[in-house]
Amino acid sequence: MKSRKVNIMIVGAGKASVDLINMLSREESVNILAVVDANSTAPGIKLAKKLGISTACDWKEFLLNKELNQIIDATGEPKVYAALLKKKPANVDIMSESNAKLTCHLLESKEKVAEELREIVSRFFEHSPNIVVIADTKGKIEYVNSNFIQMTGYSSEEVMGRDIG
Repeated sequence: MKSRKVNIMIVGAGKASVDLINMLSREESVNILAVVDANSTAPGIKLAKKLGISTACDWKEFLLNKELNQIIDATGEPKVYAALLKKKPANVDIMSESNAKLTCHLLESKEKVAEELREIVSRFFEHSPNIVVIADTKGKIEYVNSNFIQMTGYSSEEVMGRDIG
């Protein structure tokens, strides 16, 4: 079953939202449509611009976006959350700041576990007596073990990102 892409507007672009934006922008199932803050120089606004994400000072202009299906209130201001709750379209979910913090924590945990798993797998492949080459779904080489380097004479830098075919 194909999962539905989550199209998000983040309201509130203070320092805390920077981690959230960084993590969500790396998630394949997430599309950040916009980051909104009254302060046009807020850290999250600067990061969004750097990542090519739309920014604005007023969240109301993004409510009509047909792709929008999730709002994250990262402001921590009850009045903003109440206004978002009142104005959001029926098909759009809203996440409070406390839920956004929990989501951020879970994503951090997921990244740590994934990194630990990569290290374990890498150590396993390094100690394999065979040549090991790992490619992504597009056929681009992501990993070669030391036996590959020894047997072929290529360095890992020479083959990383190259087409396996």
